[in-house]
Amino acid sequence: MIGTEVFLATAAGYRELLEWARGLGGVRRAGVEGTGSFGAALSRYLERRIKEGKTRLDVVRCGSIEQ
Repeated sequence: MIGTEVFLATAAGYRELLEWARGLGGVRRAGVEGTGSFGAALSRYLERRIKEGKTRLDVVRCGSIEQ
């Protein structure tokens, strides 16, 4: 793990998140959980602002896959 932080689920919070992540190094991809629901707005925000190739990776929450 590189680091942790808390951000509001607002446009300003998404902007702060991306600034924080870029402060850790170059951002080429982002993993977002819940891209079809709770993470949809964040996912769209990141896709508009990260310019290289496939920018968003859907993340499956632990325990949500049947074994």
